[in-house]
Order: sequence, then structure tokens, then C-alpha cells
Amino acid sequence: KDDVMSIYASSPMHDVGKLLLLRVLDEIRTQMLEHETELPPSLADELIEATHGEHGGGLLARWNMPQVYRQIARDHDRDDVELNEAPLAIVRLANGACRKLGIGPRRDSRLVLAAMDDAAWLGADDVLLAELEIFLEDSVLAEPALTPRSG
Repeated sequence: KDDVMSIYASSPMHDVGKLLLLRVLDEIRTQMLEHETELPPSLADELIEATHGEHGGGLLARWNMPQVYRQIARDHDRDDVELNEAPLAIVRLANGACRKLGIGPRRDSRLVLAAMDDAAWLGADDVLLAELEIFLEDSVLAEPALTPRSG
């Protein structure tokens, strides 16, 4: 029950670092425009992808959020993470499924969910993973604003 509550509460916050960085980058862009220079979008995207977990975990720590929320925000996109908590593995797997389906800014249609360490750690079989993908696809179809981008 605690794991379910942790997942429910932390899932919307797992990318809070992206929101923080977007706010900071917006201020930087405004200052740069005053000097007639621009921040290349590719640099901003790379910065967000590379550091949002660290900044999100730090922000949640400053907000005195529970450790499990901080860990999920910090580690949900890391390749070198040691899986030791179900909430982290579940959020990482859902994040991977969204990436595979193009729900969000990054798409990787070649991603194989069954090959993710998270799926193995959770004992998720092919049927469960297929159901996850179907659930996400149906959820997106029900909300046109979430329709995946091609690419």
C-alpha cells in the first residue's frame, strides 16, 4: 500500500526538474535577448535532459519531500541506477513506455520494454508490458492534447 501511494504521489513530480530548468532557462533567454544573443534550443534541450533529474531531486529535497519522491525525481532517467525500490522501477518502466510510444518530448520506438532492467526487476512479463502499452495508447487517444508526435 505504501508503494502504491508513493507511485501515485511521485509520478506527477518525477520531471519537476524539467519545469525548474525551463523557468531558469526562460530567465536566461530574456537576459540574453537584452544583449541581442540567443540560447540555442539544442543546448537548452541537452541541458534539460542531462540535468533535470539532479535538479528535480534537489528541489524536492529543499521542499522536504519524502526520500522516495526525491529518489524517483533524481534517478528515473539514469542508466547507472541500482534498483532497490519498486516505486522507482515502476516509474522508470512507465517512463520508458511513454518514450517508446512518443508520449513526451523524446521518442524511441526501438526501445524494448522487456529488455529494461526495471521490467526484469519487477518480474513484468510480455503480457503485462503489452497491457501497459495498450493502456497508455488508450489514455492518449482519450486525450487529444497528449497525442504522440511522429518521429
